[in-house]
Amino acid sequence: MTSISTNGQFLRLQTQNLAIQQRLTETSAQVSSGKKTSVYGGLGADARQSIDLRGQVTELDTYQKNIASAKLRVSSAVETMDRIKNVARDVREQLTKLTGNPPPNQTVVQDIARRGYEEVVQLLGTQVEGRYIFAGSDIDNPPFPNSAQFFTDVETEVTAFAANGAAATLAATTAIATDDTYFSTALQAADPSPLRARVDRNLDLSYQVRANGPESPAPPAGELAPFREILRSLATAATLTYDTANPGSFTDYTTMLDTTRNALDSAAKNLDNHVGILGSTYERMEAIDNQHDVTAQTARTNLGDVEDVDMAEAITKLQLIQTQLQASYKVTSTLRQVNLIDFL
Repeated sequence: MTSISTNGQFLRLQTQNLAIQQRLTETSAQVSSGKKTSVYGGLGADARQSIDLRGQVTELDTYQKNIASAKLRVSSAVETMDRIKNVARDVREQLTKLTGNPPPNQTVVQDIARRGYEEVVQLLGTQVEGRYIFAGSDIDNPPFPNSAQFFTDVETEVTAFAANGAAATLAATTAIATDDTYFSTALQAADPSPLRARVDRNLDLSYQVRANGPESPAPPAGELAPFREILRSLATAATLTYDTANPGSFTDYTTMLDTTRNALDSAAKNLDNHVGILGSTYERMEAIDNQHDVTAQTARTNLGDVEDVDMAEAITKLQLIQTQLQASYKVTSTLRQVNLIDFL
């Protein structure tokens, strides 16, 4: 009598079921995540390309974050410098309107200039994301902390104008305006770490403007840096007076006022140049940022080709595996029901 056993077939089906279940798990994971695998090793020969593309995307993302932060500071600096320039020109125009006969109201002239000075001081303390944009590398401290003392020292020299004369007064106020001790400690010397942004591989762009400058390009010979001149001129106009009982005093007053107006005009023009330079830096950053956008999008597309699954194909494959597993379970169930009577 020959004995018949289905045990071997049953074990083979069990092994087959486990393999199908593994494929079902893998395919289900692909459908739910949209990725071919959760580990680089699962990509086989494409693993190296995946790593390289991810590194490129991360690098470009870092550059774009740097550019976004720098662009915010640059645009704020441009807007602030534009406003400072406009304050200087507005005060100059107001002073021009007040000049002539009858003599201007000294209080009105002083009030206009003082308000202009206070606004420029406030603008030099502009912050972006909690950082002073005109403070050089010392971004946590105000760049012009001694503005009140600056004004007082200019006032002292201007008050002595009648006794000292126009030339001596201009020399004295120029010395005050060129004295860096009114500014923050970081601005009292050449900045060892000026503000720069890494915008591309091996490319840094400088976008720094300091409150005691701008220093580059240098102002024309005999002129102060724009911010210094605007501060000096506004403080001078805010404290300049004449003796109403002395016609000669009024002549000296108008001469000094004319000099101050001309200085404001020159400083505003010089500041225009710096605004243009900073604006060009902004445009260059934006152009590089746009190029990074294109490159990053291409890298992400290529990365998708390497890592992402074809969802239609994956879903179809999942359904086939499920059908196959059900059929295999059915056969396994049938074998479990076989007994000796079936072979008699």
